[in-house]
Amino acid sequence: MWLVDDGRNQSKGDKGPDEWMPPYELVQAIYVQRFMAIMEKYGLKFSQEESAKIMALLEE
Repeated sequence: MWLVDDGRNQSKGDKGPDEWMPPYELVQAIYVQRFMAIMEKYGLKFSQEESAKIMALLEE
């Protein structure tokens, strides 16, 4: 379970990693991994912006 600040959670909404990232670098990779798992589970396709952001994070 993750505890989050209500204001940060509301600012995220349904945005993907191309529009919103957790403020702490240590959890950004976890956020992207979970995002990717959800996309795969539901057979969703990444936008070009999402793909670019994810690739940039994976290269770091």
